[in-house]
Amino acid sequence: MKTVVKYGAALAAAAVASVALATSATAGGLFDGMRGTQGSVKDMPRVHGYSGVSRCYLRGDVGYSYSAEPVVHVDSPLYDFIGTNNEEIDGAWMAEVGIGCGSGSRGFRADFTLGYRGERDVTGIKTDSPGFHFPAEFSTSVSTLTAMANLYYDFGRVSGFVPYVGVGLGVARHDLEDVSFTGVGAGAGASFNGLSGRTQTNFAWSLMAGVAYQISHRAVLDFGYRFIDLGDVATRRGDICPVSCVGGSRDRLTVEDMYSHEFKVGLRYHFGGGKPAYEPTYK
Repeated sequence: MKTVVKYGAALAAAAVASVALATSATAGGLFDGMRGTQGSVKDMPRVHGYSGVSRCYLRGDVGYSYSAEPVVHVDSPLYDFIGTNNEEIDGAWMAEVGIGCGSGSRGFRADFTLGYRGERDVTGIKTDSPGFHFPAEFSTSVSTLTAMANLYYDFGRVSGFVPYVGVGLGVARHDLEDVSFTGVGAGAGASFNGLSGRTQTNFAWSLMAGVAYQISHRAVLDFGYRFIDLGDVATRRGDICPVSCVGGSRDRLTVEDMYSHEFKVGLRYHFGGGKPAYEPTYK
């Protein structure tokens, strides 16, 4: 029995060795064939990369910024506006330019962008506290500049498209126009002073998702969605009361929670050498 086992083990070892030698020879012939037709393994076509696209790019985007319903406070020691009706902020067209670098196909990339959101009307009706009953309609407008540093992760090509997600941090500079008040309803005919607008800079952050598609050797189309928090903006302090009132010149209107849903289309133009956007791990 021991002899049978011994010979069986010897035969098995010989078979494994034969298979290993055959596999080695086949693989060697296969890679030699590749070298003869395509150069070397490192010259094989890249599965995930934008062919010939360099890592750095300039970008330009246009889109529409749809603003969520804001929270508007009127801080007034006399009127103490507390009610809220039909507060809204209009959407606006937006544009951005930027510069960035990164994989462009799989992995991380980053860019820096400057953006502008056009003038958006902010309107609503504020109702005075019980005992005064001076409802007033207010109206103003705001435009916004942003400077954002963005980080993305590209998931690789899927049928020619490259999906991605991203986050952004930066600042938003708002230009708030003067605010006017008009008596309405029970307050019709009541007279109010306006409040002076101002510019204000806030922290801003965003979450992004989208998909990119290469259309030429250097150009990539980018279709994206972004949720962005643009912070708050407030007027200068003033006096809503048309005559000198107790506690005058302390009134202020604040537009809070300026969130926006943005849909945009852009073009990334890759410049510099023809180094591929994605480097394979094998050489």
